Amino acid sequence: MSEADHRFRIPVQVFLRSLLFIAMCLVPFSTMAQAAPQVKSLEIALWPEYDRSEMLVIMRIQLADDVPLPTTVEIPIPTRVGEPSAVAKWDPTSGPDDQVQWDRNEEGEWSTISVQTDVPGVWVEYYDALTLDGSERSYSFQWPGGFDIESLRFRVQQPQAAESMRVPGETEVAEEDGILYHIIDAGALDSSESFRVDVSYDNPSGQLTNPAMIVRPEETSGGTPDISTWLPYVIGGFGVLMLVLGAVLWIRLRQEGETRPPRRRNRRKSKGESRFASAEREQRFCHYCGTPANAEDNYCRSCGTKLRKG
Repeated sequence: MSEADHRFRIPVQVFLRSLLFIAMCLVPFSTMAQAAPQVKSLEIALWPEYDRSEMLVIMRIQLADDVPLPTTVEIPIPTRVGEPSAVAKWDPTSGPDDQVQWDRNEEGEWSTISVQTDVPGVWVEYYDALTLDGSERSYSFQWPGGFDIESLRFRVQQPQAAESMRVPGETEVAEEDGILYHIIDAGALDSSESFRVDVSYDNPSGQLTNPAMIVRPEETSGGTPDISTWLPYVIGGFGVLMLVLGAVLWIRLRQEGETRPPRRRNRRKSKGESRFASAEREQRFCHYCGTPANAEDNYCRSCGTKLRKG
């Protein structure tokens, strides 16, 4: 090999090694870029003054069909709202299931709810404060991005006591069970895109849509019933039932004891006593002449002597 060929070979080797190093460095970044699963649909329900004097936010995320399961989904929520009121994995065919592991990580103004799911959906609920100005209420919802979303949809529930509700950008208004819903179809969004929805309305009476609500319907709730409201009644009812059963059992045992006939106690023979000795003990004799006598005789049949008893 000539000296010129050797000098040319060294730069080529350095160039190839540089390319290999750059490729190895890019692999983690490409992996990170694909870490967030693709979202087939995201529906965000905004329910102002439903069962609290706040805004109830319900987010239902359905993953894309090609997302491998189980997986971890990270949902952004404002840090100011604190802990979510409900977190569940959600299967569109069977509904929400709150038996799920999740964590909350604060990152400045936004916190991340990390949910481990083995079904293609995640459900998150939280309450946020409304802005009040006399009888007027307003609220601004901000979706900060983070997913590639095929379909983003908002459903804003109009409080039953509200007047002149305003939802800029709405595409339709639907009525279900006597309640109006203002709908916004935002379409597809990239992970880098955000979206904002503004809501305002008047509620002079301040009345809630459902003030006595304890558990929301299955299609709109990921929480679980509050067992503390009915558990004391169950325990009390069980205690009363046990007392009644105990009293009935005691009365029956007492009645059986009063009506049961006395038991006869038979004299037991000793092991060494024969049936002949027993017959001999029951036979009577006259103490004067020795003539045998029956058990019912009072006087000797031979000499007339009065027989002794015993």
